Amino acid sequence: MSDEREAPTPEELAGAQRVVRRRVPRYRVLIVLGVLVGVVVAVVLSTQATATPEFPRSSVLGYLLAGLGIAGGLLGGLVGVVLERLAGPRER
Repeated sequence: MSDEREAPTPEELAGAQRVVRRRVPRYRVLIVLGVLVGVVVAVVLSTQATATPEFPRSSVLGYLLAGLGIAGGLLGGLVGVVLERLAGPRER
């Protein structure tokens, strides 16, 4: 089989419609990536923090995971919105 196709005939094109396809970012990927970056930063920060009797490392890690994970997800979503605005149609 060859990869070349024959040009469509006018009868075949009679019912065809022209569509505009916008390229938008995948928000799920960007949000998950932001959460993962937040988790990595939380782990690094918690290993660098000194443990005290009042706040053991595990609780510091838990709070940092929650806070930085949410912040990273929000920043990932914000990056998606900015990318969508940049890729959107230009009105003049």
